[in-house]
Amino acid sequence: SVAPDFKRYLQTDRGPRWIKADLVWNGTATGTQNRGEGVVVGVIDTGINRSHAAFSGAGIVNPLGGFRGYCVSNPAACNTKLVGLWDFTVGAGNTSDPVDSDGHGTHTASTAAGSAFSRAGTTYSGVAPRANIIAYKACPTEQCDGSALVASINQAVADGVDVINYSIGSGPSDPWAAVG
Repeated sequence: SVAPDFKRYLQTDRGPRWIKADLVWNGTATGTQNRGEGVVVGVIDTGINRSHAAFSGAGIVNPLGGFRGYCVSNPAACNTKLVGLWDFTVGAGNTSDPVDSDGHGTHTASTAAGSAFSRAGTTYSGVAPRANIIAYKACPTEQCDGSALVASINQAVADGVDVINYSIGSGPSDPWAAVG
């Protein structure tokens, strides 16, 4: 077929306003201004770049009262925003630093719950900028082992996260087919 060319525009840096989250933030839609405050988001992905500006703990409160995973024995690795780190790519229950060598985990974490920050005159923010994050590394690359994904989900439940960000997919498959 023949079709005219078209353009699409990046929306990630304007996402909260684009999906009308600003109406939730300012209380118009909910009657309360919380921007995710008190919510713990578990991000299951390729890890996290914990030094990124989107994960600053400035002005954020840790509703858990303590850290989880790698942060328990390495408290300087976390802050009041980033309250837990787990790496399931190196074995079950491993509390290694889940460094994001791919960038996808950092992207999804900052899109969901990144703190607001400015660069070159533009302000960027996650949808829930006052929410807390626990990062679960289940994918060392673009390919994720099912055992690491299941272990991450189980740990997120044990950690008491309020919501799981799971931006992982695969090709079409029959969910009722036997796995073998």
